[in-house]
Amino acid sequence: MTAQEVFKAVEAYAPNAPKTVCDLNGRCTPNRQCASPQTTLMVDFDPVKTKWNISHKQPSMSSVDGLTCSRDVLCFVEVKSTVDFTSFWIKPNLTDSQNSETINRQMAKYISSLQKKFVDSMGICQGITGDSHFFDGMSIRYVLVTDIDLNPLANFATQLSQLATGSSNWELIYASMLGSTFDKTTAILSGIKTSYKSCREMDNFLSGLS
Repeated sequence: MTAQEVFKAVEAYAPNAPKTVCDLNGRCTPNRQCASPQTTLMVDFDPVKTKWNISHKQPSMSSVDGLTCSRDVLCFVEVKSTVDFTSFWIKPNLTDSQNSETINRQMAKYISSLQKKFVDSMGICQGITGDSHFFDGMSIRYVLVTDIDLNPLANFATQLSQLATGSSNWELIYASMLGSTFDKTTAILSGIKTSYKSCREMDNFLSGLS
């Protein structure tokens, strides 16, 4: 099968209309939080998972947030809000060490869940298409998306071990650790390319895939 054929099969099965990555970020629904709304449509995968589990009487599975296709590349998209986490869980009255531990605990949860979301979503696609080997020879991308500018991360890694009380950029710290955790947990997914992107650059990123 081609990536387009898999996507069309899942799209036809989906109980909900396609959405953008903005729609899949609860922080931006219904009110957009920036001036860069994205337009690329993708299947809202959570309802697909729910429909599949109910119709096949299976225990609840995990799933990515979205599925889309660009040319011949099938993209599984997972959205994690950096802003939501840091604004709710990072406390100014706690020490840097305590806030860092809060982030570490969250990353520990992601170690298994990020991998399982992808594997379970692949399994659902196999079931919907009736082709257990649809991915043979196909270009597949697992994309983690967050809601801050990731460009500063290139020069930020050295700061992670030098947190200054009262001046720590917790959004960048969280985003950096999220990217590292994503790399670790997806390293064993043989043949699957991964990308870590800001939601604001998704349209350009997806249109450039080949």
